[in-house]
Amino acid sequence: MKKISLILACTFDGGIGLNNDIPWKIRSDFIKFKEITTKTINETKKNALIMGSNTFKSIGKPLPNRINIVLSRYKTYDNAITMGSIEDSIEYCNNCEDIETIYIIGGSYIYNYFIESDIYDYDIIMSLIKEYYECDTYIDIKSIFRKFKFIKCKYYNNDSEFISYICKKKSQQNITQ
Repeated sequence: MKKISLILACTFDGGIGLNNDIPWKIRSDFIKFKEITTKTINETKKNALIMGSNTFKSIGKPLPNRINIVLSRYKTYDNAITMGSIEDSIEYCNNCEDIETIYIIGGSYIYNYFIESDIYDYDIIMSLIKEYYECDTYIDIKSIFRKFKFIKCKYYNNDSEFISYICKKKSQQNITQ
């Protein structure tokens, strides 16, 4: 199995979106997202981004230098791989030698599927947005706090915009610093 990471930004109450868009525009968080999801150890490989169709539509185009996988049973998308289920997407990535790491990038259904299920081992790279933003789309933040141990924390922008965490399941034996 390849490494799976959920990468997300949310408010303290789990808000991740408003009207199918990200309510905040924090440049340093977008830069961090790009760096993390693009970087590979093996230069001949790429990372996979698995996302729902609404997330893909909100981005507007495939993200470069990564393998974009969109979950949809009904529609295909240019320059992206379309899969019908989360399970099929993970299986595809695990069988593809060109993929190094699998990143789950949204939306709420896919995040909550992983948070609530114990089918896959994964970690979470999470930016907690410090200011209040109105949202209409949420993840189950309480389950993250209950099921995961926060092992790294980094403050950005002089403590003013967001805090980035690396989280591991509490049940995982080898939690590294």
